[in-house]
Amino acid sequence: MKISSFVILLLLVCSCASKVVRIATAEDKANFGITRPTKALFFVENENIKASEDCISDHKKIADRLYAEFNGATEKIMIGRTNAKTFKFSNGKITWFVDVRNFPKRTAMILFDGENKPIIEYTPKSMSPW
Repeated sequence: MKISSFVILLLLVCSCASKVVRIATAEDKANFGITRPTKALFFVENENIKASEDCISDHKKIADRLYAEFNGATEKIMIGRTNAKTFKFSNGKITWFVDVRNFPKRTAMILFDGENKPIIEYTPKSMSPW
């Protein structure tokens, strides 16, 4: 019983994740694309999801503070808060497509290291190094 529950849970998690970050197709149109940066952080919102003003405010404060600290874009990192809803990230070999409208939570940070599949982080408090 425990094994089948685990398998079902794993399938649900994988199917949800595939809606959020997946390999891009030729038909995918993105509002924003980036190829092989050292690192990139994008703070985004799925406006179709309701959230408290505190959650949205925390999200914006963290994004603004990181942007101010790193001045948006340098040779080492690119940071931005954007209203883009679709993204393409490429490491030169694989291109991933991210659709913010499929995110299960209102606010998120997209982290791309230039090599691996983008990571989506939804918890504003865990985004902050302070």
